[in-house]
Amino acid sequence: MAFKMQITVKNNFNDDVIFNNIYTKIEMISGNKEKIRVDLIYKRQSDELIVLKQCYFFVPDLNGNNFIAQAYEHLKTLPEFSGVVDC
Repeated sequence: MAFKMQITVKNNFNDDVIFNNIYTKIEMISGNKEKIRVDLIYKRQSDELIVLKQCYFFVPDLNGNNFIAQAYEHLKTLPEFSGVVDC
């Protein structure tokens, strides 16, 4: 699972740069039953350029889906991921 989305990042001159249709996926997931760390990578599909890396945390549901599925579902609840398209 992954997302396609639009992101805005700051360049070296503190100007906003908008990237459309960025491919966003989990690069790494780690943790335990109390807290999961999710490392995301944002890439352009055209040339595989890595635009951004970020990490997020969530508390897993031990009776729920696997942790990767839970991570994507958690991300969709965050404002910065509203309107993402699954791919």
